[in-house]
Amino acid sequence: MMKKLLPLAEAPPMERRAERPPPFGSVPERARGQLRLVNGTGVPEDPRDIEYGEIARHYLRARRQREARLSAQLFADPVWDTMLHLFAARTEGKAITVTDACAAACVPPTTALRWFTKMEETGLLNRRLDPRDARRAYLELTPDAMDEIRSWLQHTFLNGPHLR
Repeated sequence: MMKKLLPLAEAPPMERRAERPPPFGSVPERARGQLRLVNGTGVPEDPRDIEYGEIARHYLRARRQREARLSAQLFADPVWDTMLHLFAARTEGKAITVTDACAAACVPPTTALRWFTKMEETGLLNRRLDPRDARRAYLELTPDAMDEIRSWLQHTFLNGPHLR
């Protein structure tokens, strides 16, 4: 039996909490509609990060719509979902907790945690403890992983063969 379909614009957002203070480093944040880095440089890591982040969010919403139409169990890809979610969150200036990343992975938390450990071991993500609350940890993509996602988004959505 098929699930009721939601229009893409009505798909539930991945974030459950709107605002979080950045826990580490130069995490971008929005200020008056502009992306700026907390370290004050005034420029995003990559000039197209805002556009790439929006594309990643749209792609994640499309994946959730597919799962609304067909069994989500057929399409589980927790590493890719997590990477796209972390990429988009970084471009939006949001810090993502391990708990939030588990929800974004769309698999049981124990499965997500195992994948996060593998992702750390292979150099895709870093885990940082919250300096104000040792019970909480944040996840972020490594710079190399950010570059790979940028490259994939550019090739797939901005200058792929389907756009020629």
